[in-house]
Amino acid sequence: MKLNTLIIGLLIGFLVACDRTQTNSKVQSIPQPQKIDQLPETKTSQPTNPFDSVSFPQASCGDKLPKNAKADNFKFYPVFVNYDSKVQNLEIVKSKFCGDAIQKYRVEKGYESIQVASFTSEERANQFKQFIATKLGGAEVGVPNVRATKPKPQPTKDAVAKAAQLTPHQVEQLKNILFKNTAGKPHKVEAILPTYLPPGFKLDSFKVLSDGRNYGEKYEITYKNASNDSFKINTSAPGPGAGPPPYAPKLKAVNSPAFSVVIIGYTEFDKTSDKSSIEVIISASPSEVSNISENTPSDGGSSTWTYHFHSDTLSLAEATKIVESLSYLYPDEPRNLRFSNDLSNDPEWAPQ
Repeated sequence: MKLNTLIIGLLIGFLVACDRTQTNSKVQSIPQPQKIDQLPETKTSQPTNPFDSVSFPQASCGDKLPKNAKADNFKFYPVFVNYDSKVQNLEIVKSKFCGDAIQKYRVEKGYESIQVASFTSEERANQFKQFIATKLGGAEVGVPNVRATKPKPQPTKDAVAKAAQLTPHQVEQLKNILFKNTAGKPHKVEAILPTYLPPGFKLDSFKVLSDGRNYGEKYEITYKNASNDSFKINTSAPGPGAGPPPYAPKLKAVNSPAFSVVIIGYTEFDKTSDKSSIEVIISASPSEVSNISENTPSDGGSSTWTYHFHSDTLSLAEATKIVESLSYLYPDEPRNLRFSNDLSNDPEWAPQ
């Protein structure tokens, strides 16, 4: 009996030992993961700045308003660098990079900068900022400016005449104002008038008279209120030796039915007054004129005349409304004119 018990015990022990051996064999057969000290390098291509391959200097570095644009307006993203009159860095920027760079007062910042270029794409503006910053030690993309591509709707002749407080005789006087170039060729000057007048303003004076320099005729219209606040709209020919337009430290762009984009130049008197000195100067010339020297005032200005809006007593808000309302008195007359904003050489505001 004891022998049988012993034999059974030996058999059980043998079976258990075999099972452990098989288990250990299975565990040892599982491959161990290899230790990875470093992940393989992944090569990524760095994006290149398109301006790195541009040859400078350029006559103009930025974008212009697209022709035949379907959109009603575009945003222009200006790129600025610091302005330093002591080292004349504006001339350096123009001679080495962008010939149409300008000194510009930034209303939102309250100081002068150099606008090197401006772009219709924010991405391109940032690419140019990164490029020019490596050359000039710093740059930034400013607040985008909205440029209208289409003028406001033009009101009818009767609506313009009524809003401008003109009599039928005055309307007739403005129909055929002729400007003559130095060769004696006449060009028709289109009458442009405000269709918005600030409350209390009335027509104070109306004149159609000779230019005084054998350049044909011009018109002058003045509006005034009981407090002697006033503004004037007139036309004139620059003539030989004409000087530069008045300095306007601040500029504002608006849109009108007659001119599309209009630049208002203004000087604020002081913080206690809402009145400003306001200037708008628009040069007009027939589009068929191709002789550039003809359109240079110092060479005679023979094919160019100007529309001039001026006030020293209006608020900027009221002046803006007036300029935004400027419309042709005779909207259905055929015309083919080129306009330029004389208060700014900014390429964004190039002739439309």
